[in-house]
Amino acid sequence: MDRIETLLDLLDRWDETVPSGRMSLEEFCSEYPELLDEFRQLLSQRGVLTALLNGDNSPELKPEAMIDRMQEGRFPVMQFHDSGGLGWVYLAKDRELGRMVALKCLQPEPATDPEARKRFVREAEITARLEHPGVVPIYGMGGLPQQESPSYAMRFVQGETLRTVIRDFHEPDGKQDWSSLAGIRILRSFVTVCETIAFAHSKSVIHRDLKSANVMIGSFGETLVLDWGLAKLLTETEALFIDPADPTQKTSGSHVPHSVPVEATLSGATLGTVGFMSPEQARGDWEKVKPASDIFSLGAILYQILTNQAPYQGDGALKAARACTYQPPQAIATSVPKALAAICMKAMQADPTQRYNTALELKNDIERYLADEPVSARQESIFERLQRTLRHHRVAVQMGGLMALLTIVMLSAFLSFAAKKNDELQTAYDNEEAAKDEALRQSYRVQESLKASVNENYVANMAQVSQALSDRQPARLADMLTKAGPRIGSPIDPRGIEWWMSWNKAYGGVTPINVNGRDMIGMRLIDSGKKVIAWHLQDRLQILDTKTSETLFSTEESVTVPFDILAERPSQLPCSEDASTLAIDKDSCVEIYRWDSSKGKYALSQSIDYSNRVFACALSHEGQILVTGHGDGKVNWRDLKSDQTKSYDVENGRAISSLQISPTGDYLSYFSN
Repeated sequence: MDRIETLLDLLDRWDETVPSGRMSLEEFCSEYPELLDEFRQLLSQRGVLTALLNGDNSPELKPEAMIDRMQEGRFPVMQFHDSGGLGWVYLAKDRELGRMVALKCLQPEPATDPEARKRFVREAEITARLEHPGVVPIYGMGGLPQQESPSYAMRFVQGETLRTVIRDFHEPDGKQDWSSLAGIRILRSFVTVCETIAFAHSKSVIHRDLKSANVMIGSFGETLVLDWGLAKLLTETEALFIDPADPTQKTSGSHVPHSVPVEATLSGATLGTVGFMSPEQARGDWEKVKPASDIFSLGAILYQILTNQAPYQGDGALKAARACTYQPPQAIATSVPKALAAICMKAMQADPTQRYNTALELKNDIERYLADEPVSARQESIFERLQRTLRHHRVAVQMGGLMALLTIVMLSAFLSFAAKKNDELQTAYDNEEAAKDEALRQSYRVQESLKASVNENYVANMAQVSQALSDRQPARLADMLTKAGPRIGSPIDPRGIEWWMSWNKAYGGVTPINVNGRDMIGMRLIDSGKKVIAWHLQDRLQILDTKTSETLFSTEESVTVPFDILAERPSQLPCSEDASTLAIDKDSCVEIYRWDSSKGKYALSQSIDYSNRVFACALSHEGQILVTGHGDGKVNWRDLKSDQTKSYDVENGRAISSLQISPTGDYLSYFSN
C-alpha cells in the first residue's frame, strides 16, 4: 500500500477509532511514524477537502455550510451567530423545552487537534460546574457527531460585550463622567465580574483569559463571564498546551510570536490574551499562575474601562506584559478618579503578593468607591475626607448653609440697627463728654486759682517760719509750720523741701550723737537699762554698757538697719528682750551671738546658712525663735533650741524686706518690696 493509500486508511480509522480525540496522534501513528507530520497536516485540511469533494470550489469551509449537518438531536441549528477564537456559535432550538439556545462547536481545523478537542470539552465541563448567575449555564452536549467536532448548548445571551460598552462610553466626546448613570453601570457590571471570578476561585477554578471581550452585558442588565476554554482546576494536574506548529515543544514559549493582536487569545505555551495577562502568565511560569493572575486580569479590564485601551499595546505588547510595564491610567486619561486609578494599580502589581488577596477585596473597593467611601488602595488627604463628609451630609450642609445665610441676613439687619443706635448714643456721649470737659476746665481754673492763693499764703507763712527759727521761738515755729502745711480736707499740699528742713531743725530729725568718738543715729535701752544697742552712721551695730560705756559687742561689717517709716527711728532690733541673744544677718547667713557672763562679752554661738539671701531677721523676746525673710518671698521659722524648722512661701517671689515677731512668737508681720 503506497503512502497516499496509507494516509487515507489512517484517516478512515481515525474517525472510527478516535471519535472523542482521546488518543494522541503520536500513539495513533505509532505504526507509521514517518507519516506523522503529513497525517497531522491532512487532519488540519480535512474540512477543506470535504468541501471540495462536495463540489464547493472555495478553499475555506464557511460556518453556514455546517448548518444542514446540524439538524439532528435535541438542538437543531437555526442560523449562524458569531465566531470567536477556535469556535463557531450558532443559534439553535431546544426541541424538548422549545427555547432558543446558543450552540458552540469547534471549527473544522482545530477540531482535528486532540488537544484542542480536550480543551473544548473541558471548557464545557468547567462551565457546567460553575452554577452562578455570572456564568452562562450549559444545557447539554450535542449538535454535531462527536467524531466531527464536539459541541455544547448553552443559554443564548442577547446583548453587547463589555468591550463594546466601554468603547461607546468613551467615544461620544472623549470626556467621561464617572458619576453618570453610564459610568456607574459599567462599574457595577465590573463588580459582577469580580463576584463571578471570586465564585470560580472558591471552586478552585481560574479563568486565565479574562478580558472585556469575554464579558457579555445582557439587554436586561445581566453580566456574564464567557469563554472558559483556558480555565484550569487548581486541584488537578494539567499538562501545558503545545504549540501545534512545534510538536516537540513542551514548556518553552519561544515559538510564541512577538507581534500579536493585544486582544487575541493565544494558545500554546503562552496562554491567554496578551493585552490583559499577568506577567507570570506572559512568561509561561505556570506554577505561579494562580487566582492572583485572574485578579491582575481583572485590574487590566478595569484599566480598559478607565482608559478605553488595554494596558499593553503595539508590537512590544508581549514583552511589556512579561516585564509588567504599562502607563498609569491617569497618564492616559486625566479625568480618571484617583481612587479608581489606585484600585487598578493595586490589582495590577507585578508582585502577586502585592495585589488584592481575593477578587472579593477588589470588588469591595469598587463598591466603596460607588458608595463614596474611602478605598483601601489609597490613603486620602484631609481635604478629600472633608469633601466626602460634606457630600455624605449634603442635606445637613445645605440646611446649615441656609441657616447661616438667614443668620447673616438677620445679623446684617441687627448690625445696621445697632449702628444707627450707636451713632445716636455716640452723639449723646460726645455731648456729655464735651460738657464734662467744660466742667473740668472750669474746675481746673478754680483749682489753679485756689492753688495760687494757697501758695501765696505758704510763702508768707514760710517767711514767718524762717523768722521764728532765727528768733528761736519754738511755739511760734510750730504754729507757723502748722499754718504753712495743708489745710484739713484740702487736696493741695504746698509744702516743699524748705518746710521739711525747717521741721527737721525744729524737731531734731536724725541728729547724730557722738558716743565714744562715733556718731550714733539711733539707740535703744535693753536689759532693764543696763545696756544700750545703737547704730552709727556707717551702719555698724554696737552694744554698750550704760555704766562704763564699754563696748560689749560690735559688728565688723555693715548690717541692715531697719527704720520706722514715719518716725525714721530704729524700731526693730535683732535681739532678745534681755539682750542675751543677738541675730546678725550677712547675705545668706545669720550669726547667733549669746552673752557670755564669765567674759562679759558676746560670743558667736551658731552660724546658720540659707539657700537664698537674707533680707530681714527677727528674734522672739526670749530669744528662742528666729524668723528670717528672703529675697525669693519665703519666710523661714527656726527653733534655736530644737533646731526644728518651717518654711512659708508668703509672697511668691517678692523679697521680704522687714519682719517683726510677737513677744510670744505666735504671730509674725512682714513687709515686702
